[in-house]
Amino acid sequence: MCRYIIIIITVIITNQLMIILYIMKTLL
Repeated sequence: MCRYIIIIITVIITNQLMIILYIMKTLL
């Protein structure tokens, strides 16, 4: 159970980073 929570958290963090990078690329 704990393992799945860690995986979900990492996926959410990576998704946030991808969105931030995409926004920065769009602005620049």
